[in-house]
Amino acid sequence: MSNSNFINKIFSDSKLSPTTVLIRSIYLGKKLGLTENNYFDKLSNIDVINDPKLSEASRITYLFHVISFLRAYKPKSESEVAKNKDLLKRYVKAVDALKLSQAKKNKTPSSRVIDDHISLTKLQTKLNSKMINIDEYLAHPAATRESSPNFLKRFENFLLMSMYVNMPAVRNDFTTVKIVNKKDDLGANSNYIVVTPRTVYLYLTQYKTSARYGRVRLEIGPINTKLVRELIRLRKELTDSSTTGATYVSPWLFTHVTKRGSEKMASDQAMIQRIRNVSAEYFTHKQTINSFRHAWETHIQHMPEYADMSVDEREQLHNKLLHSMNAAAFYNVPL
Repeated sequence: MSNSNFINKIFSDSKLSPTTVLIRSIYLGKKLGLTENNYFDKLSNIDVINDPKLSEASRITYLFHVISFLRAYKPKSESEVAKNKDLLKRYVKAVDALKLSQAKKNKTPSSRVIDDHISLTKLQTKLNSKMINIDEYLAHPAATRESSPNFLKRFENFLLMSMYVNMPAVRNDFTTVKIVNKKDDLGANSNYIVVTPRTVYLYLTQYKTSARYGRVRLEIGPINTKLVRELIRLRKELTDSSTTGATYVSPWLFTHVTKRGSEKMASDQAMIQRIRNVSAEYFTHKQTINSFRHAWETHIQHMPEYADMSVDEREQLHNKLLHSMNAAAFYNVPL
Protein backbone atom coordinates (compact mmCIF):
# COMPACT_ATOMS: atom_id res chain seq x y z
CA MET A 1 0.00 0.00 0.00
CA SER A 2 1.24 3.48 -0.84
CA ASN A 3 1.18 6.50 1.47
CA SER A 4 -1.94 7.81 -0.25
CA ASN A 5 -3.65 4.45 0.40
CA PHE A 6 -2.91 4.70 4.11
CA ILE A 7 -4.21 8.27 4.24
CA ASN A 8 -7.42 7.30 2.47
CA LYS A 9 -7.92 4.23 4.68
CA ILE A 10 -7.34 5.95 8.00
CA PHE A 11 -9.53 8.93 7.02
CA SER A 12 -12.29 6.89 5.43
CA ASP A 13 -15.63 5.83 6.90
CA SER A 14 -15.03 2.19 6.00
CA LYS A 15 -14.00 -0.39 8.57
CA LEU A 16 -10.59 -2.02 8.14
CA SER A 17 -10.72 -5.73 7.44
CA PRO A 18 -9.11 -8.08 10.02
CA THR A 19 -6.73 -9.28 7.29
CA THR A 20 -5.48 -5.73 6.62
CA VAL A 21 -4.98 -5.10 10.33
CA LEU A 22 -3.07 -8.37 10.75
CA ILE A 23 -0.81 -7.84 7.71
CA ARG A 24 0.10 -4.27 8.70
CA SER A 25 0.74 -5.29 12.33
CA ILE A 26 3.08 -8.10 11.22
CA TYR A 27 4.90 -5.65 8.92
CA LEU A 28 5.44 -3.14 11.75
CA GLY A 29 6.45 -5.87 14.19
CA LYS A 30 9.19 -7.08 11.85
CA LYS A 31 10.34 -3.57 10.92
CA LEU A 32 10.72 -2.40 14.53
CA GLY A 33 11.63 -5.78 16.04
CA LEU A 34 8.58 -5.78 18.31
CA THR A 35 8.00 -8.64 20.74
CA GLU A 36 5.54 -9.17 23.57
CA ASN A 37 8.31 -8.14 25.98
CA ASN A 38 9.36 -4.86 24.34
CA TYR A 39 6.46 -3.56 22.25
CA PHE A 40 5.04 -1.32 24.96
CA ASP A 41 8.37 0.43 25.67
CA LYS A 42 9.13 0.84 21.96
CA LEU A 43 5.73 2.30 21.11
CA SER A 44 5.06 4.32 24.28
CA ASN A 45 7.05 7.32 22.98
CA ILE A 46 4.22 8.71 20.89
CA ASP A 47 6.09 12.02 20.47
CA VAL A 48 8.07 10.39 17.67
CA ILE A 49 5.25 11.38 15.31
CA ASN A 50 6.00 15.05 16.00
CA ASP A 51 9.45 14.80 14.44
CA PRO A 52 9.63 17.86 12.11
CA LYS A 53 11.49 15.74 9.55
CA LEU A 54 8.37 13.59 9.05
CA SER A 55 5.81 14.59 6.46
CA GLU A 56 2.14 14.42 7.38
CA ALA A 57 1.77 11.41 5.08
CA SER A 58 4.60 9.62 6.94
CA ARG A 59 2.98 10.36 10.29
CA ILE A 60 -0.31 8.94 9.10
CA THR A 61 1.38 5.84 7.68
CA TYR A 62 3.18 5.26 10.99
CA LEU A 63 -0.03 5.78 13.00
CA PHE A 64 -1.90 3.42 10.69
CA HIS A 65 0.59 0.63 11.36
CA VAL A 66 0.85 1.20 15.11
CA ILE A 67 -2.93 1.21 15.57
CA SER A 68 -3.17 -1.96 13.45
CA PHE A 69 -0.52 -3.60 15.66
CA LEU A 70 -2.22 -2.61 18.92
CA ARG A 71 -5.60 -3.84 17.69
CA ALA A 72 -4.17 -7.17 16.49
CA TYR A 73 -1.97 -7.88 19.53
CA LYS A 74 -3.57 -10.05 22.23
CA PRO A 75 -2.31 -9.03 25.70
CA LYS A 76 -1.42 -11.90 28.04
CA SER A 77 -2.42 -10.35 31.39
CA GLU A 78 -4.88 -7.83 32.85
CA SER A 79 -2.12 -5.27 33.39
CA GLU A 80 -1.09 -5.66 29.74
CA VAL A 81 -4.71 -5.19 28.65
CA ALA A 82 -4.86 -1.88 30.54
CA LYS A 83 -1.51 -0.70 29.11
CA ASN A 84 -2.50 -1.69 25.58
CA LYS A 85 -5.87 0.05 25.91
CA ASP A 86 -4.26 3.26 27.19
CA LEU A 87 -1.61 3.27 24.45
CA LEU A 88 -4.20 2.67 21.73
CA LYS A 89 -6.30 5.54 23.10
CA ARG A 90 -3.30 7.91 22.86
CA TYR A 91 -2.60 6.95 19.24
CA VAL A 92 -6.27 7.32 18.27
CA LYS A 93 -6.23 10.83 19.77
CA ALA A 94 -3.20 11.62 17.62
CA VAL A 95 -5.10 10.43 14.54
CA ASP A 96 -8.08 12.62 15.49
CA ALA A 97 -5.81 15.66 15.75
CA LEU A 98 -4.23 14.99 12.34
CA LYS A 99 -7.60 14.45 10.67
CA LEU A 100 -9.02 17.66 12.08
CA SER A 101 -5.91 19.52 10.93
CA GLN A 102 -6.22 18.13 7.40
CA ALA A 103 -9.96 18.81 7.31
CA LYS A 104 -9.41 22.48 8.13
CA LYS A 105 -6.60 22.66 5.57
CA ASN A 106 -8.81 21.20 2.85
CA LYS A 107 -11.73 23.46 3.87
CA THR A 108 -14.33 20.92 2.85
CA PRO A 109 -17.93 22.00 3.60
CA SER A 110 -18.30 19.56 6.48
CA SER A 111 -14.97 20.53 8.06
CA ARG A 112 -15.30 24.28 7.91
CA VAL A 113 -15.72 25.88 11.31
CA ILE A 114 -19.15 27.49 11.30
CA ASP A 115 -19.42 31.18 12.17
CA ASP A 116 -21.55 31.89 15.24
CA HIS A 117 -21.66 28.19 16.03
CA ILE A 118 -24.59 27.37 18.33
CA SER A 119 -23.96 24.66 20.91
CA LEU A 120 -26.29 21.69 21.18
CA THR A 121 -27.43 22.83 24.63
CA LYS A 122 -28.42 26.26 23.28
CA LEU A 123 -30.18 24.70 20.28
CA GLN A 124 -32.21 22.47 22.60
CA THR A 125 -33.01 25.30 25.01
CA LYS A 126 -34.13 27.67 22.24
CA LEU A 127 -36.27 25.07 20.48
CA ASN A 128 -37.88 23.42 23.49
CA SER A 129 -38.89 26.80 24.94
CA LYS A 130 -41.18 27.20 21.90
CA MET A 131 -43.02 23.89 22.23
CA ILE A 132 -46.37 23.89 20.38
CA ASN A 133 -49.49 22.82 22.29
CA ILE A 134 -52.05 20.99 20.15
CA ASP A 135 -54.77 20.93 22.80
CA GLU A 136 -54.72 24.72 23.17
CA TYR A 137 -55.14 25.07 19.41
CA LEU A 138 -57.99 22.56 19.15
CA ALA A 139 -59.79 24.15 22.14
CA HIS A 140 -60.45 27.30 20.09
CA PRO A 141 -63.50 27.42 17.77
CA ALA A 142 -62.55 26.61 14.17
CA ALA A 143 -63.76 30.03 13.01
CA THR A 144 -61.39 31.96 15.28
CA ARG A 145 -58.24 29.86 15.33
CA GLU A 146 -55.26 29.75 12.95
CA SER A 147 -56.06 27.95 9.69
CA SER A 148 -55.57 24.18 9.73
CA PRO A 149 -52.89 24.12 6.97
CA ASN A 150 -50.85 26.85 8.69
CA PHE A 151 -50.96 25.23 12.13
CA LEU A 152 -50.19 21.76 10.80
CA LYS A 153 -47.28 23.15 8.80
CA ARG A 154 -45.92 24.92 11.91
CA PHE A 155 -46.24 21.74 13.95
CA GLU A 156 -44.47 19.64 11.30
CA ASN A 157 -41.69 22.22 11.12
CA PHE A 158 -41.23 22.13 14.89
CA LEU A 159 -41.01 18.33 14.77
CA LEU A 160 -38.48 18.57 11.92
CA MET A 161 -36.20 20.79 14.00
CA SER A 162 -36.67 18.52 17.00
CA MET A 163 -35.56 15.47 15.00
CA TYR A 164 -32.18 17.17 14.50
CA VAL A 165 -31.88 18.71 17.96
CA ASN A 166 -33.52 16.27 20.41
CA MET A 167 -31.92 13.13 18.95
CA PRO A 168 -28.50 12.55 17.31
CA ALA A 169 -28.71 14.37 13.97
CA VAL A 170 -28.76 12.06 10.95
CA ARG A 171 -28.30 13.39 7.42
CA ASN A 172 -31.05 14.33 4.94
CA ASP A 173 -32.94 11.08 5.56
CA PHE A 174 -36.46 12.29 6.39
CA THR A 175 -37.86 13.22 2.96
CA THR A 176 -39.52 9.85 2.36
CA VAL A 177 -39.91 8.47 5.91
CA LYS A 178 -43.23 6.62 6.15
CA ILE A 179 -45.34 6.09 9.26
CA VAL A 180 -46.37 2.47 9.92
CA ASN A 181 -47.85 0.78 12.97
CA LYS A 182 -45.96 -2.49 12.92
CA LYS A 183 -42.49 -3.65 12.01
CA ASP A 184 -43.90 -6.17 9.49
CA ASP A 185 -44.75 -3.23 7.21
CA LEU A 186 -41.09 -2.38 6.64
CA GLY A 187 -40.03 -2.41 3.01
CA ALA A 188 -36.61 -3.62 1.96
CA ASN A 189 -35.46 -0.26 0.56
CA SER A 190 -37.38 2.38 2.51
CA ASN A 191 -37.15 4.53 5.62
CA TYR A 192 -39.92 4.12 8.20
CA ILE A 193 -41.00 5.31 11.61
CA VAL A 194 -42.80 2.52 13.44
CA VAL A 195 -45.44 3.77 15.87
CA THR A 196 -46.95 1.22 18.25
CA PRO A 197 -48.95 1.80 21.46
CA ARG A 198 -45.76 1.30 23.49
CA THR A 199 -42.84 2.47 21.35
CA VAL A 200 -41.77 4.71 18.47
CA TYR A 201 -38.60 3.85 16.53
CA LEU A 202 -37.02 5.21 13.37
CA TYR A 203 -35.78 2.58 10.91
CA LEU A 204 -33.40 3.71 8.16
CA THR A 205 -32.40 1.61 5.16
CA GLN A 206 -31.70 4.31 2.56
CA TYR A 207 -28.93 6.59 3.87
CA LYS A 208 -25.36 7.56 3.00
CA THR A 209 -23.47 4.91 5.03
CA SER A 210 -26.03 2.10 4.68
CA ALA A 211 -23.46 -0.13 2.93
CA ARG A 212 -21.53 -0.21 6.19
CA TYR A 213 -24.25 -0.25 8.85
CA GLY A 214 -27.20 -1.81 7.01
CA ARG A 215 -30.73 -1.17 8.29
CA VAL A 216 -30.55 0.64 11.63
CA ARG A 217 -33.12 1.19 14.35
CA LEU A 218 -32.75 4.56 16.04
CA GLU A 219 -34.31 5.76 19.28
CA ILE A 220 -35.84 9.19 18.73
CA GLY A 221 -36.08 10.23 22.39
CA PRO A 222 -39.07 11.07 24.62
CA ILE A 223 -39.72 14.55 23.18
CA ASN A 224 -39.83 13.33 19.58
CA THR A 225 -41.87 10.27 20.55
CA LYS A 226 -44.54 12.54 22.02
CA LEU A 227 -44.43 14.90 19.02
CA VAL A 228 -44.85 12.08 16.48
CA ARG A 229 -47.89 10.75 18.36
CA GLU A 230 -49.29 14.29 18.55
CA LEU A 231 -48.76 14.79 14.81
CA ILE A 232 -50.76 11.66 13.98
CA ARG A 233 -53.56 12.79 16.31
CA LEU A 234 -53.54 16.33 14.90
CA ARG A 235 -53.78 15.14 11.30
CA LYS A 236 -56.79 12.97 12.13
CA GLU A 237 -58.52 15.77 14.08
CA LEU A 238 -58.02 18.27 11.24
CA THR A 239 -59.18 15.81 8.59
CA ASP A 240 -62.29 14.85 10.58
CA SER A 241 -63.21 18.49 11.22
CA SER A 242 -62.45 19.78 7.69
CA THR A 243 -65.36 21.53 5.98
CA THR A 244 -63.59 21.59 2.59
CA GLY A 245 -62.84 17.89 2.25
CA ALA A 246 -59.10 18.41 2.82
CA THR A 247 -57.24 15.25 3.81
CA TYR A 248 -54.37 15.80 6.23
CA VAL A 249 -53.91 12.16 7.23
CA SER A 250 -50.78 11.01 5.39
CA PRO A 251 -48.43 8.00 5.33
CA TRP A 252 -45.46 10.39 5.24
CA LEU A 253 -43.83 11.76 8.40
CA PHE A 254 -43.16 15.13 6.74
CA THR A 255 -45.39 16.55 4.03
CA HIS A 256 -46.03 19.56 1.84
CA VAL A 257 -49.16 21.03 3.46
CA THR A 258 -51.69 22.87 1.26
CA LYS A 259 -55.36 23.83 1.53
CA ARG A 260 -56.16 20.53 -0.19
CA GLY A 261 -54.36 18.57 2.50
CA SER A 262 -50.97 16.88 2.99
CA GLU A 263 -48.91 15.89 -0.03
CA LYS A 264 -45.59 14.08 -0.41
CA MET A 265 -42.46 16.26 -0.26
CA ALA A 266 -41.21 17.07 -3.76
CA SER A 267 -37.53 16.19 -3.32
CA ASP A 268 -34.52 15.93 -1.02
CA GLN A 269 -33.50 19.41 -2.15
CA ALA A 270 -36.88 20.78 -1.06
CA MET A 271 -36.29 19.25 2.39
CA ILE A 272 -32.81 20.79 2.63
CA GLN A 273 -34.23 24.23 1.83
CA ARG A 274 -37.06 23.70 4.29
CA ILE A 275 -34.60 22.91 7.07
CA ARG A 276 -32.64 26.09 6.37
CA ASN A 277 -35.72 28.31 6.25
CA VAL A 278 -37.42 26.84 9.31
CA SER A 279 -34.25 26.92 11.42
CA ALA A 280 -34.09 30.71 11.02
CA GLU A 281 -37.46 30.95 12.79
CA TYR A 282 -36.25 29.07 15.88
CA PHE A 283 -32.57 29.98 16.19
CA THR A 284 -30.47 33.13 15.85
CA HIS A 285 -29.55 32.30 12.26
CA LYS A 286 -30.13 29.63 9.62
CA GLN A 287 -28.82 26.15 10.33
CA THR A 288 -27.95 23.32 7.96
CA ILE A 289 -27.93 19.56 8.42
CA ASN A 290 -24.14 19.76 8.75
CA SER A 291 -24.32 22.47 11.41
CA PHE A 292 -26.69 20.31 13.48
CA ARG A 293 -24.25 17.41 13.10
CA HIS A 294 -21.36 19.71 14.07
CA ALA A 295 -23.27 20.63 17.24
CA TRP A 296 -23.81 16.98 18.14
CA GLU A 297 -20.21 15.95 17.46
CA THR A 298 -18.85 18.90 19.41
CA HIS A 299 -21.12 17.97 22.31
CA ILE A 300 -20.03 14.33 22.21
CA GLN A 301 -16.30 14.99 21.91
CA HIS A 302 -16.29 17.56 24.71
CA MET A 303 -18.17 15.43 27.22
CA PRO A 304 -15.97 15.01 30.35
CA GLU A 305 -16.19 11.21 30.16
CA TYR A 306 -15.20 11.07 26.47
CA ALA A 307 -11.45 11.27 27.16
CA ASP A 308 -11.57 8.12 29.31
CA MET A 309 -13.71 6.06 26.93
CA SER A 310 -12.34 3.04 25.11
CA VAL A 311 -12.12 3.03 21.31
CA ASP A 312 -15.19 0.78 21.14
CA GLU A 313 -17.18 3.05 23.46
CA ARG A 314 -16.33 6.08 21.34
CA GLU A 315 -17.20 4.22 18.17
CA GLN A 316 -20.66 3.36 19.55
CA LEU A 317 -21.32 7.03 20.35
CA HIS A 318 -20.33 8.24 16.89
CA ASN A 319 -22.31 5.44 15.25
CA LYS A 320 -25.48 7.12 16.55
CA LEU A 321 -24.85 9.77 13.89
CA LEU A 322 -24.37 6.99 11.33
CA HIS A 323 -20.67 7.56 10.83
CA SER A 324 -17.44 6.22 12.29
CA MET A 325 -15.04 7.67 14.82
CA ASN A 326 -12.67 8.45 11.95
CA ALA A 327 -15.33 10.53 10.16
CA ALA A 328 -16.30 12.23 13.45
CA ALA A 329 -13.12 14.33 13.55
CA PHE A 330 -14.29 16.24 10.47
CA TYR A 331 -17.35 17.47 12.35
CA ASN A 332 -15.79 18.52 15.65
CA VAL A 333 -15.76 22.29 16.25
CA PRO A 334 -13.36 23.50 18.99
CA LEU A 335 -15.11 25.26 21.84
